[in-house]
Amino acid sequence: MENDRLVLKSIARTGRIFHAYIRQECDKIGINCSFQGIIRILSKENGLSQLDLAKKLVLAPPTVSLTLQKMEYVGYIERKPDADDARITRVYLTEKGFSVDEQIIAIFKKVEKRMANIIPVEQQELLFALLDNIDNELLLMQQED
Repeated sequence: MENDRLVLKSIARTGRIFHAYIRQECDKIGINCSFQGIIRILSKENGLSQLDLAKKLVLAPPTVSLTLQKMEYVGYIERKPDADDARITRVYLTEKGFSVDEQIIAIFKKVEKRMANIIPVEQQELLFALLDNIDNELLLMQQED
């Protein structure tokens, strides 16, 4: 059991260090770090509903709504009612949002390149598989409660 706690503690610590680095890099280029997750998702699936964004980010809908207000204010996104159901609001990246996405991609590529230099490919595949297993188990545990 002690080993389990060390594994989870290590994963959590790595996540905190990674997020601190991303925040630092976003600050350097004047991007609010809390926007990057939404921007990355919308760059691949533009026009999602606010609820779909919240689910993909594993965040509460009010948190996403507040972040979207800030993003809309600075011109990264625009919200429009769904064409078929006016109760649903769709979120779209603007040109400015797509431009910021390119900067975010550059930050992530820099991190990926460094990690690829220290973790051999075969170990990366094992790491992905192990992390997927942990994700799946945690999601199962979440559904059980």
